[in-house]
Amino acid sequence: LSQLKREGINFNCLILGWGDNPVDEKYKLKIKNLVKQHKLHDNVSFIKSINVVNNLMNSDILIHPSESESFGYVLAEALALKIPVVAFDVGAISEIVDNNFSGFLVKPFSVIEMSNAVIRLIRSKKMRLEFGSYGIIKVEKFFDSKKNIKKLINEHF
Repeated sequence: LSQLKREGINFNCLILGWGDNPVDEKYKLKIKNLVKQHKLHDNVSFIKSINVVNNLMNSDILIHPSESESFGYVLAEALALKIPVVAFDVGAISEIVDNNFSGFLVKPFSVIEMSNAVIRLIRSKKMRLEFGSYGIIKVEKFFDSKKNIKKLINEHF
């Protein structure tokens, strides 16, 4: 986010999905301190939200800097809303996000690569729309629960 600000890009970042447990609160405090340190308080808001999808609906990009991920529902939710994703290529994220088609997968923990990918998407509405169109097709094909249940029943019974 600091890189975006240095590049003169105007942005608003919503940090979503906090719980009431001590681990989340400790992590949130760490991030709030970084926001303060980098003078990003005018650009960053924290939203405690059980329903992340409602807050994603007006977003242009989902930035997902997870250190590990078994299956990122929020990634599939973003793609279903035609929102391109920028994420670290860890865990099962590559099962959901197709690099250079529905978003960018970057080297884990490379803040520079992540910043550059976000800047590319910010600067290209065409790319955001193309990634969004591909993303919803992927979600409908592979992550539609009704289709998957029907397929399982047909294959096993």
